[in-house]
Amino acid sequence: MLQSIRSQFLSLVIILFIAMMGATTYSIAKHEGQMLRKERQMRGFSVLRTWASVARERLLGDNIDIELSMYDLIDDITNSEKNIESMLILDAAGQILIHQDPVMNNTLDTSELSKTILSEKVEGIYRSEYEGKTVYHLYAPIIHQEVLYGVARIDINDRGVDEVIKEGVITLIIIASIILALGIILTIMFVVKITEPIHLLVDGAKVIGRGDLTHKINYVAKNEIGRLAVAFDRMTENLQQAQEDIIKKTLIERQLKSETQVLQKMATTDELTGLLNKRQFNEDADNYIKQAQSSGASLVIMMLDMDKFKMLNDTVGHAAGDVALKDLAKSILKNIRIGNDNAYRIGGDEFIILTLGPSKYEAEFMSNRIDATYDDLKASENMTTISFGIVEYNGTDLLKAFFEKADAEMYRVKRAKGAGR
Repeated sequence: MLQSIRSQFLSLVIILFIAMMGATTYSIAKHEGQMLRKERQMRGFSVLRTWASVARERLLGDNIDIELSMYDLIDDITNSEKNIESMLILDAAGQILIHQDPVMNNTLDTSELSKTILSEKVEGIYRSEYEGKTVYHLYAPIIHQEVLYGVARIDINDRGVDEVIKEGVITLIIIASIILALGIILTIMFVVKITEPIHLLVDGAKVIGRGDLTHKINYVAKNEIGRLAVAFDRMTENLQQAQEDIIKKTLIERQLKSETQVLQKMATTDELTGLLNKRQFNEDADNYIKQAQSSGASLVIMMLDMDKFKMLNDTVGHAAGDVALKDLAKSILKNIRIGNDNAYRIGGDEFIILTLGPSKYEAEFMSNRIDATYDDLKASENMTTISFGIVEYNGTDLLKAFFEKADAEMYRVKRAKGAGR
């Protein structure tokens, strides 16, 4: 009687434990699915911003070559990003200009889009259902000089998210099977003595617990223990397959992360010099100003411009001009504080350095080091020199005024030197 009560109590504990494990496993699987969806949406927004940037050139210039290159970009992106269903560009009236969207654009109410997205002028996302599948529509306004020219849109499918949840359910089944198998073993231990087959199961579990999923019990007796041993072997095969699937999934996630980082770098970096570009400067400068205003720290903007750069291009060649730009970029990177100062190429032979903390005097000392380094690096036929415009933030200027002061100071220095383009 006592053994019967113990067995019933143990069975109840096992059932409750399996239920708790099931709820926890399903919750984790659902969370992983949501994280996968969020990661895809983040990658989608990264691609969307690049797409919107290219679209801005199309809407502003109406250049057929740009339009053709946009279709090439559509092919490249949709080939590399398998979860992107379609890509569209709409004008300020909500009319579709460019699309790679054989079916889904027929489900989009562009008039409603123009009332909401075009009026709010912000990035956003909304969800729709089409033929039993979920599609997320990511959109971004195309703005130039505070004027809205249109909207860029990318559609991302939800493929693979349900599979993640299903994998969680499979994991739940496997875990439940393990717990149930161990429960059966423990129940038998309350009734009969420990036998050799149970030792085999226990020893096998230890081997598998150490990570050897190739281990087999190989006990084929036609009884409950024999069937349990067969189930155990099948379980290890499933675990081994699940482990291989996890490894493959991890490799795919790393590849996607690497591709996202490449796209982000392309969008924010000057290709020739490796410095940050003007777009990134516009984003960073406002943050620098806010930090300076909140902390009271000194903020200095340093504008650099090459003297006689045009003469170098005209007399020695544009290849020599490119080498000079790279040499100046190396000189800047060698002398700024990596992690604290940021350097940008904003166009042609014009560069900007933003430095938070040092005073204007310290920034001038930095400019002298950059100038000396550049003189050491540049080729003998390179006759260019560098003019610096250094201005300390006064605590109240907006970005435009701050930039213009540095630009004016740089040209004042250039005139004082008698230097030209």
